[in-house]
Amino acid sequence: MEPKTLLLIGNTPSAIKFIVKSFGKNNEQNSLSVVDDCASAKAFLAKAGKYKDAPRPDAIFVGAHILKTDREEFMKYIKQNPDSRIRCVPVLKLASC
Repeated sequence: MEPKTLLLIGNTPSAIKFIVKSFGKNNEQNSLSVVDDCASAKAFLAKAGKYKDAPRPDAIFVGAHILKTDREEFMKYIKQNPDSRIRCVPVLKLASC
């Protein structure tokens, strides 16, 4: 498996542990960026402000604790983004037990 660039929205320790564990042996090669909320994720994808050098993620994981309204707004941002490379990034919502 080729190294992946991953973006996690929500910095709970359990979410970070899940992502790191899920990508198994390639963890040393994969790149995980973590942002606190959907607004920061939008800035990350737009390469705005402190995220000007951010890589384009291969997958985006949205933490279970992110508010539903924020998730919906973020998904709308992804789906309506003029950059087709952003529209094609898979977005996965993490669930909690």
